[in-house]
Amino acid sequence: YSMNHQQYHIALKLFTDIINQDPNWAEGWNKRATLRFMLWDFEGSLKDVEKVLALEPRHFGALSGLGMIHLRLGDPERALKAYEDLVNIFPSNADAVQKIITLKDYLGINTL
Repeated sequence: YSMNHQQYHIALKLFTDIINQDPNWAEGWNKRATLRFMLWDFEGSLKDVEKVLALEPRHFGALSGLGMIHLRLGDPERALKAYEDLVNIFPSNADAVQKIITLKDYLGINTL
């Protein structure tokens, strides 16, 4: 509710409280990572996404977020790796497939 109504400081506190109560619940970390990304705290978001993936390596939402974070941080190579990892577990994700094509073109990687 707080996140959807732009009460970000409240949402951040709630997600942090949830994480403190159950640090093994990947979705708590993922929600806070999303909020931090929305607040342009890409380093904080990255740390939370890394925790999500340590708990749940096949969390495709976190992998997608990881790609977006690396793009915002200016690291297209790591973004490409995140999207490739995502497509390995979710091959029909058209957005990730398109991002792979775009990033390979940008990086000059031959796709043939």
